[in-house]
Amino acid sequence: MATLEDGCYTLRDWVMDYLGPDGKTLLPIVRMMERLNPIIDDIMWIESNMVDGNKILIETGLPTTVLRALYEGVMSSKGNLIQVTDKMGKFHNVMEVDKELAELNGMKPEFFLRRSRGYITSITNDMVDHIYYGDRSTHPKGFDGLAKRFPFKDSPNVIDAGGDGNDLTSIWFVCWGPDSLYGIFPKGTKAGLVQTEPKEVEIVDTVNGGTFEGYRKRFKWDGGITLEDWRQVVRICNIETAGAVNIFDYKHTVTALYTMDNPDRGKAVWYVNRAMAAQMHQAALDKSNAALTLDQAAEGGKKVVHLHGYPVRICDAILKTEAELTAAP
Repeated sequence: MATLEDGCYTLRDWVMDYLGPDGKTLLPIVRMMERLNPIIDDIMWIESNMVDGNKILIETGLPTTVLRALYEGVMSSKGNLIQVTDKMGKFHNVMEVDKELAELNGMKPEFFLRRSRGYITSITNDMVDHIYYGDRSTHPKGFDGLAKRFPFKDSPNVIDAGGDGNDLTSIWFVCWGPDSLYGIFPKGTKAGLVQTEPKEVEIVDTVNGGTFEGYRKRFKWDGGITLEDWRQVVRICNIETAGAVNIFDYKHTVTALYTMDNPDRGKAVWYVNRAMAAQMHQAALDKSNAALTLDQAAEGGKKVVHLHGYPVRICDAILKTEAELTAAP
């Protein structure tokens, strides 16, 4: 877990340790999110300094250092700084349950949690989709994702695997941390998460007409991402997905490993789609493969594929129908 000075924690840490008693009521939701999408267990989150975004200064040049002699003065200096504001998206949905069904199940929280699974899945998938492919130029209510920030095959920290067409995918090597890449949620909120108590309402039957008594529950998740240091994310793009096997080259992953500034500055993870993960797992079973290993997870005891020493996560949001990334115009 991150230290208090960082102010940067996983979603589970926020709701368990830093949001008070009310935060703990969100723990079942967060646990479900983690099971549905493993990236939720990795992302470090910071409370933003705005209600609708996060304003930061990115250092593009270092301060000047001088050699001095005794009794010799030194002028102050500062690095080159640019101001960046990252926006956030508001992901909301509404669940309605027939009153009779709810009461047959004793109005238990466990019943509403089970009924909530599809809604929580939807809201989590939409957030993660935006983390990869969000684009405010086409969806201004959302936020810019990683693909928007690493858009060309010759962009910094993008490695071209050489594929072409519209049946391509990417491998992402990401380092989460307070000075690298992190999630943001609105200032003054409980990690951006809200689930309302079931409220008795009259529900309109839009199919058959008429109304019926029911309960309505709302789910909200407001958030986005901030990339403080672009050197802490690497994209391997233009990987072929057609044919009997997906085509990727370990030489590209080695290049990615050494392209990232420092994987140990935070939590470094590889993200791949399901087909790529299966191929990596099969390769890890070959004891002669030094790049891929099956290692015991710190929690849960299950075996986890590691590539060059860092865990590999399945992320279904990563498409296998990406268009070819071309050179910057």
